[in-house]
Parts: sequence; C-alpha cells; structure tokens
Amino acid sequence: VSGTIKILEKESKPEGFIFYIYKSKFPIATVVDLCISEGVRSQGLGSMLLKNAEKIFASTSGVEEVMIPIVKGHKQAIKFYQKHGYQYTGTNIGPDPIFAKKI
Repeated sequence: VSGTIKILEKESKPEGFIFYIYKSKFPIATVVDLCISEGVRSQGLGSMLLKNAEKIFASTSGVEEVMIPIVKGHKQAIKFYQKHGYQYTGTNIGPDPIFAKKI
C-alpha cells in the first residue's frame, strides 16, 4: 500500500493538500482527504489536485475505482465530488457517506 500526500503551494505558501492511498493490482484507491485554504477556494485548485490523483490511479495497474469518504452533512464537498463524476455508494463504518467513481 502506498500513501501519498501532495501539497499545493501558491507563491511559496502551502494552500492545500490531497492525501490518497492505493496499491498496484488492487482495484480500489481511496482519497482520504483533500483540503484547500479558504482564501483560495473556487480557483480550480481542488479540481487540479483531484484530477492529478485520478491520472496516477488510472496509470496504476489494477486500480479500477476511486472511493472518497465525506464527512456527513458536508454539502460543499458532496457538490464538489459530484461535479467530478463521483456518486453516492452508501456508508462504510459509521455515518459518513462514501462516494465513488470508476476510472
């Protein structure tokens, strides 16, 4: 299993990150967390981080689907992931919804 954190810097200042886990020949990758600083949201930075991670997953042998747990009630995150083609698939352990997308 490979866990990766990519930090996004703007003008040498960290403004966001994405943390994901995947394993070659395992069908599911997981985006554990994606966060963008409030002052730079709605500039496409989160989309850029997510799309970059999806490209890595797509080029990894055996990865077929990306799963993303979202904090229950976080409407902004749900809207963001739905805009990128993720669909609600149920819950895992606890009340937080899981969204997923085939790649």
